[in-house]
Amino acid sequence: MKNYYTLLGVTRTASEKEINRRTYVLGKSLHPKKAKTSVLDTTAFEKIMEAHSVIGDAETREVYDWLLDHQLGNKQLSLDQSSARTRIRDRVWQRKRSTLCEGTFLGI
Repeated sequence: MKNYYTLLGVTRTASEKEINRRTYVLGKSLHPKKAKTSVLDTTAFEKIMEAHSVIGDAETREVYDWLLDHQLGNKQLSLDQSSARTRIRDRVWQRKRSTLCEGTFLGI
């Protein structure tokens, strides 16, 4: 699994404002229309946007942190980009559904 924190150059304790600011700075410098267009710049820009889509949102960041914490020793989870996003979305949905079923949203 990719470490999006190191990709953006922030710590795991970084605030959402810090993550957004770092994404803005990196995105602006690597944007294909701003920088000299090359395949490497485009790929780097896409990676920055992928990292922001995962750790820029509080719910997906929580699940992503959980996945980072529960890796088996030094083994990396072998997830490609789309399955990682799907797994994170599924965990967020499970958490919302279980909270709803417990009655916390219903006031029971």
